[in-house]
Amino acid sequence: MPDSNKKQTLKTKFDPGDIPTSQDFDDLIDMATNATDIDAGTINANYLPQDLALTSFSGDGSLLTNLSAENVTTGSLSNDRLPQNITALSFSGDGRALTHLNADNVVAGTLGNEQLPEDIIATSFSGNGSALTQLDGSNIYSGTIASERLPQNLSLISFSGDGSSITNINADSIATGTLATERLPTSTEQLAGVIRLATATELQQATHNSIAVSPSGVASMLNTERSAIQLKLDEKAAIADVDERINHLRAMIKFKMDVAAVAQSPIDTSTPQVTLTVVDGYQLQGGDRVLLTQQADSNDNRIWIARENAPWQLATDFNDSAISNLYIGITVEAKYGEYNKNTYWRLTSLNDGLVWKKRNDLNQYRAGTGVLINGLKVSLDTVWLANTIQNIVENILAQQTPPETPPEMSPETLPETPPETSPEIPPEDPIVET
Repeated sequence: MPDSNKKQTLKTKFDPGDIPTSQDFDDLIDMATNATDIDAGTINANYLPQDLALTSFSGDGSLLTNLSAENVTTGSLSNDRLPQNITALSFSGDGRALTHLNADNVVAGTLGNEQLPEDIIATSFSGNGSALTQLDGSNIYSGTIASERLPQNLSLISFSGDGSSITNINADSIATGTLATERLPTSTEQLAGVIRLATATELQQATHNSIAVSPSGVASMLNTERSAIQLKLDEKAAIADVDERINHLRAMIKFKMDVAAVAQSPIDTSTPQVTLTVVDGYQLQGGDRVLLTQQADSNDNRIWIARENAPWQLATDFNDSAISNLYIGITVEAKYGEYNKNTYWRLTSLNDGLVWKKRNDLNQYRAGTGVLINGLKVSLDTVWLANTIQNIVENILAQQTPPETPPEMSPETLPETPPETSPEIPPEDPIVET
């Protein structure tokens, strides 16, 4: 191994300003000529011995000769390096070029047809037998025979399947099912329960009432049914009119159920979200109502229900696609959000999709003394009322004249006790000095 300390020590002997000794030059020559001290560069092949014995080699060995095959432990020999005749216990790989193979040794794979004899006798066969001939029908025990393989006249104990093409059927043999109307015979008076139009002779003789229906009777029935149907249609129209009026009344109220947040940028409602998005600084929760105002299709600017791992759904009060069921002025309140909390949003246009704008008029109302405004709810401040009443009572009590306090007297100067009299009843209302 090269001695790095020796090399470094020798270098210091030749630093600028130093004067090397003859021993230093000897050491330099020894290190330069001793192979054990070489720790960099490459030795020219001319300076190596012809016979080199090492523990291992690495690099290009293409020029090596007299190699022993027993020492080849990795890689694959090319065909050029193999003898023409090879004897081995087993082979693997592509054997298409092998000749004089023994069929007894074929234990896997499938032989091609050209490798099989024309006449084959075997215990059983499997596969496509469409080209087989001279088959015995008694040996067919699975599958379905095509119609062209059956005789024209077939006699069996029973049939099942589609019998629409069967002709010359005997009606006496029909034991189940129901015959279609067109399979029934023409009605006569002897067949009770079958309706038919009366003939001209029956109408002239007035003998049709119990066995047939006259054209005028049919027309009368149709008129009666038409009137009943028209009545139902009128009732339906009236109900629709009432529904429309109710919708108008609801629109006059104009306020829908509030929403959790208002989105002022597009949201993909069709792609399921593992974690629901944040809208206006508010983390949406599953089931939240969200007003979308900037969708790519403005007709989708509606109230949606946020859902985790599933596409969003339109809210039940906005799931009708008909624009006619919506009205300008519909207003919703946002419950949460960094910028839009407790704000109101109004539907302002239906012409080219749904357009929503924030309402500023509701924010102009300010609660006065004793009044609370919470969204759209205006109520009395009960705390203010209680404090006001207490202050009034205290002012009244403070304005009453306090009684004079008599001077202290000794027992000797106390006056005689007057006789007992009924106590004086004070007035019901306190006296207030103004």
